[in-house]
Amino acid sequence: MDSKQMIEAIRAREKSLVLPSLSHDKAWQLGEWLRARALASDLPLYVEVFINGGVRFAAASPRAHNNLAEWVRRKRNLVLRMGQSSYLTDLVFEQWGISLEPFGMNQADYGLGGGGFPIHVADVSIIGALTISGLPSIDDHNLVVECLAEHLAMDFAGLKLTRPASE
Repeated sequence: MDSKQMIEAIRAREKSLVLPSLSHDKAWQLGEWLRARALASDLPLYVEVFINGGVRFAAASPRAHNNLAEWVRRKRNLVLRMGQSSYLTDLVFEQWGISLEPFGMNQADYGLGGGGFPIHVADVSIIGALTISGLPSIDDHNLVVECLAEHLAMDFAGLKLTRPASE
C-alpha cells in the first residue's frame, strides 16, 4: 500500500468508526481497554480520552516515559484542530511536503504522528479525541483503531494498516 492508498484507507476507517453515543462511563471504558492492553503487552504507553473540553481518562503504563503525556497533548490538539486522526494529517502533510506552520500551528502545541483519533458520535460530530503515544506511529494508530473497533463490535483485521514497503 503506497501513501496515497494509505491516506484513503485511513479516511474510510474514520468514516466507519463512529460511536452511536458516548457517556463518561464509556469514555472511561475506552481508556481502560487501552490501559489493560498496555499492561498485558508491557507496552510503554500514555493513554488519554478527551471529550467535551476535558480529560475524562488518563493513564501511563509503568514503562511510559514522562514526555509521552506531552506527545499525547500535542496529537490531541492536532486531532481537534484538523478534525481527523493525527496519523492521517501526518501522512497528508508528508505527501504535500508541508508543515504545521502554514496552518497557524507550532510544534510546541501540535504534534504529527500516529495515535490521536477523533471521537465521532453519530448525529453529533467530533466531540473529542482518543489518543495514545509510546509506539511507532502506525502501531499507535492501529491500537486506537483496534480499541474503537472492539467497542463497536467490528472486525479489526480488516481495519489494520500495514507498514508501507518503504519503512
